Amino acid sequence: MLAFNVISQNTENNKIDTLKKSNIQDTIPIKIYVGFVVSKKGKIEDVKVVKTEEGPCSNEDLENYKKEALRVITSMPDYKESNEEKRFLVPIKFGE
Repeated sequence: MLAFNVISQNTENNKIDTLKKSNIQDTIPIKIYVGFVVSKKGKIEDVKVVKTEEGPCSNEDLENYKKEALRVITSMPDYKESNEEKRFLVPIKFGE
C-alpha cells in the first residue's frame, strides 16, 4: 500500500537528531499511533497522536518521536477522491 511505503521510507531516511545522542532508539521500541481522516476529496485531515507505547525515555525524546510521526503522516500524498470520509489509525514504530 502506498501510504505504508511512504511512512516506512520517510521514517527510515529522516532520523531525529536529538535521539542519536542516546542508544535508546537502538534498543527500546517506541510505537506512536497516529489517527487521521481522509476526506472525500482525498485530503489528509485531523492528524493527531492517539496513543503511545514507549519504553523508558525522556519526555523530550517522546515529544520528538510524536512530532516525527505527525510529520510523516502529514507529508503523505493525497488519496484518490471517494464517496465517503475514511478514518485510519496507523502505528509507527521507532527503534528495534
